Amino acid sequence: MVGRAAVEAYPGRMMAQLAPKFSLTREETIESGRLIVQRGRYTVSLKQGDGGLTEDAGKYVIVWQESYEGGWEILWDIDNSDSPAT
Repeated sequence: MVGRAAVEAYPGRMMAQLAPKFSLTREETIESGRLIVQRGRYTVSLKQGDGGLTEDAGKYVIVWQESYEGGWEILWDIDNSDSPAT
């Protein structure tokens, strides 16, 4: 890649080629003081160069913290695939 325009355009081209499909299913939300914990499941699929799909499903936990300005920020975000390690 050469030049700023090429670098800026790259993520959009990459996402168009991968054609990602992503979904979250929230299973539980717990609020306590300035923290909110969300737990659930995800699925994701990405198109490969040969036209095949790579698919994954798993679990996630996101911990939100209320900022002193009044908004919410992600403090921790973790996911674990249901697929065996390779």
